[in-house]
Amino acid sequence: MKLDTITKIISIIHHLVWTIIGLSIIALAIFFISSGYKYLLNNSQAAQTSNKTTSLPTLSDKDLKCVENAIGKTRFDQIASGSGGTPSPDEQVKLAKCFPTSQ
Repeated sequence: MKLDTITKIISIIHHLVWTIIGLSIIALAIFFISSGYKYLLNNSQAAQTSNKTTSLPTLSDKDLKCVENAIGKTRFDQIASGSGGTPSPDEQVKLAKCFPTSQ
């Protein structure tokens, strides 16, 4: 009789623990889904868009066209969006021709 009581108590505790674990997993899943993909993943595209829209308008249309022609449209888009890193030394030489300095 005593063993049956202990077995029932252990069984109830076991089920309660797994119920709490299951509910916790469901709560975390709901939290992550409701917070949106922007917070779950490192959405670099959002940062690239803001970088492109804030830094590029400071150049004139003539300068933008010169830069685009110097390094190519694809590379220009990569650098402007922030996904292409910094210009290589060869690209920097080409870009320097677009912005001559008076000495």
